Amino acid sequence: MIDFRGEPALVWWQGIAYIGHGFGHWIVANRAYEPIASVRVGNGYPGGDMHDIVFTDCGTALVITYSTVAWDLSEIDGPEDGNLTDSVVQEIDLETGAVVFEWHSLDHIPVAETYLQYDPEFPNRFIDYVHANALALDAEGNLVVTARNSWAAYKVDRVTGDVLWRYGGKASSFELGEGADLAWPHDARPTDDGGLKIFDNGAAPPVHEQSRGIFVDLDTDAMTATLTKAYTHPEPVLADSQGNVQILTNGNVMVGWGGAPLASEFAADGTLVLDIRLPEDKESYRAFRFAWDGQPTDDPIIAVEPTPDGATVYATWNGSTAVAGWRALADDTEGALAPASDVVAGSGFETEIPVIADGRLLAVEALDASGKPIGRSRAVARDQ
Repeated sequence: MIDFRGEPALVWWQGIAYIGHGFGHWIVANRAYEPIASVRVGNGYPGGDMHDIVFTDCGTALVITYSTVAWDLSEIDGPEDGNLTDSVVQEIDLETGAVVFEWHSLDHIPVAETYLQYDPEFPNRFIDYVHANALALDAEGNLVVTARNSWAAYKVDRVTGDVLWRYGGKASSFELGEGADLAWPHDARPTDDGGLKIFDNGAAPPVHEQSRGIFVDLDTDAMTATLTKAYTHPEPVLADSQGNVQILTNGNVMVGWGGAPLASEFAADGTLVLDIRLPEDKESYRAFRFAWDGQPTDDPIIAVEPTPDGATVYATWNGSTAVAGWRALADDTEGALAPASDVVAGSGFETEIPVIADGRLLAVEALDASGKPIGRSRAVARDQ
């Protein structure tokens, strides 16, 4: 969820994903799930990447795209005529679609900073030497770019594009204290106290014993970094990709484990208070917890299944967050529909309701937490 022009909104990316990269665009939708804006990269690039989008207070959006170019790979024991992926950050004006700022990793980060190795068995494979995967703005309005494949976060001047400091990696500007090192990280973002929160994957291939959500204090005078908190799962998790760390309004911390099918909420002291498990073959790039008031403009939907004793109806109102319960309605005429079931608590995407009254027509009615009707489906024939 984001704050878009003073109103809560959802944003998602849609496009084509291929081996950790995406080519598409972003959609912003209001509480009714109606598209109200879209964001596309400019300057001729084929599409924006799925990893991140950040909306600024000045009517722009920061996004990532990638460009594969011919490049000398001799610094990493590759050929002079190799292929390299340049991580590109664009700032897009939301009104005009114009690119108002563009940053290229190849202009500022040497290829030698990568932790990827050239593999002569695949001579034509591109080397995604930085792989930018997250963007954030700090209190000064400068950019923080997370780079998976150079194990670092970079503070970038949003006017000149110069790298102001490096956190982690082979050329860290900070002396890292015990436990403050990174491997294959995601989601480095400034905290209100001037530090960073980061999802430290630690893999893949494995470098650390487990993935962590970490908080570090940055002393930009002494240029030292100190680990202040580390959130790990009680059943050690090693996520080979993706992941994030979110600070909740109550001070708790939400950790999305990315490539591992888990999302966890921790109290500030590290106590696990919520653990969500996805099917083992699923994953979530990031996990967030926030309040959302979804108000779809369409009506609830009913499906009917005849039974020997009458009928069972199934109620759905996709996207509505106010539904606490359902009841079935029945009668021979639509204008006289009346309650035909007990009130059944809403349960997930679809709620099953046994019908206990006669009537040729059936409908379902959504109720809020106080029992007030807030939506009704169309009426359908019992024997449809």
